[in-house]
Amino acid sequence: MRSSLGHLLPAAGLLILIPHMFSGCGVVQTDVPFAALEFPLGNTAVVDRIAAFGVPNWSGVQPHNGIDLVVSDSLASSPVVSPAAGTVRRISLNENSFSNPVGQFILTVELRVNAEWTVSLVLEPGTVDPDLRAAQRAAVHVAEGDVVAVGSPVAELLVGSLGYAHLHYMVHRNGHAVCAYAHSSDAARAIFDTLADRSGSHVPDGRVCYAPQ
Repeated sequence: MRSSLGHLLPAAGLLILIPHMFSGCGVVQTDVPFAALEFPLGNTAVVDRIAAFGVPNWSGVQPHNGIDLVVSDSLASSPVVSPAAGTVRRISLNENSFSNPVGQFILTVELRVNAEWTVSLVLEPGTVDPDLRAAQRAAVHVAEGDVVAVGSPVAELLVGSLGYAHLHYMVHRNGHAVCAYAHSSDAARAIFDTLADRSGSHVPDGRVCYAPQ
């Protein structure tokens, strides 16, 4: 027989155990335990500087809801990897209304770790050029529904001509933005600390997780 959801039900006397799953955006996803996050770029040497989480008035009103990892303008691209095990929940395309010039391309790969945690890898190549937008879309290595492991290739972040090509690295816990650094492994934190000391990094109080006084 079938339930109202269309799933086959077991015959009387049989018990089938089904792991907890979440279905969103047409994707069925299995939960995994949360573990400390690893660094989301495959080559840390390409990062010129960072911008801290929580910096006030980042968009003119709201504080910075992620960590920016700004890559060298001399590169063609930089590999983005998964900092956590999970499932690709959504891949979305947008334009940045706060960029200069307005409308720079944004591509977001959202990873669902479990019901509590999500990770968003927001690729901002620094471009409004249609050809580079198409190339950035083609440089994504995953699809919605894919299961990824820590370190799995996710995409290549391309570098446009407008400057500040970066990965905007976001983590949400129960729907609220939290600082990825605070939930990262010791190895990942050490990388962040090194980058925070680089010239041009925007860390107003010297910390990757800005704490307003």
